Amino acid sequence: MPVKTLINPKVKANLDAAIHAELFAHNLYLHLANQLQRLGYFGAQKFFLGESSSEREHCLRIVGYLNDVGDCAKVPAIEAMSDKVSSLEDAIELAYRTEVTLYRDYVAWHAEDCLELHAHDAEARGIADGDWVGITSRAGETVLRAKISDRMQPGVVYTTFHHPFSGANVITTENSDWATNCPEYKITAVEVARVSQPSEWQQRYRAFSEVQQALLRERRREAEPTR
Repeated sequence: MPVKTLINPKVKANLDAAIHAELFAHNLYLHLANQLQRLGYFGAQKFFLGESSSEREHCLRIVGYLNDVGDCAKVPAIEAMSDKVSSLEDAIELAYRTEVTLYRDYVAWHAEDCLELHAHDAEARGIADGDWVGITSRAGETVLRAKISDRMQPGVVYTTFHHPFSGANVITTENSDWATNCPEYKITAVEVARVSQPSEWQQRYRAFSEVQQALLRERRREAEPTR
């Protein structure tokens, strides 16, 4: 008898791809930990062992979620780790490249965290589709782009927790979702208002990120062999 699932094939494919990404990162960080132990970097070894365990836990959460919605996860084969690690710098560079690659893969299907709200709520607050909106709770505040959606009921807003710049966890309580451990934003009381720009902390975060990216580009240029 075929399994009856509650999710559509596109979502299932994305979740299977996420399982592969989590398992790949799990194996990579375990590989880095082994190599760093060989080189005598025991503190860094401990760090990457922790990261490896976290990635495996992420994978298991996705598998558990698929089981709970009546589906079955596709467990992939993971390619062997063959990258040579001769220094702590090698390990950090490899870990960074992997995280950036995986992040770009996610961006391809989820480019921005937006705040979905009903047209009635948007009209009452003078908010148009695409406007910056400030979201304030008793815990904090952040700013996202508005997305007017008939998926929302009046009085209810929704966003995702994907990009660091959105900072949705800044306004959440300590409660979390049972399946993914994501903060339960859906039950956090917030006020929404039209604003002209991102919040101060978001502007600081963006400026800091740009500086870090510039430093990384400079470091890579310095590391290139001279012709």
